[in-house]
Amino acid sequence: MVGNGKPNSCQSTTLKIILPIVLVIIFFVLYFTYNSMKEALITMITVPFALIGGVYMVYFYGKSFGGGGGGFHCLVRYGY
Repeated sequence: MVGNGKPNSCQSTTLKIILPIVLVIIFFVLYFTYNSMKEALITMITVPFALIGGVYMVYFYGKSFGGGGGGFHCLVRYGY
């Protein structure tokens, strides 16, 4: 046996449930921080653009995802 991990289908189902909940919680934290729905929405919308920019920079500089880029690797793998 290789390990005791869950099958990918189970993990995918869990992510489909938890990810929207986490995003809503983050939105509410941003809303209560800025006291503005506009600022919270702008902040939430810019995150995917930052991810795309990060992927371009990794590509142009030719760096790998190893080392300090572990969190970045998780974002890319799970499609934020």
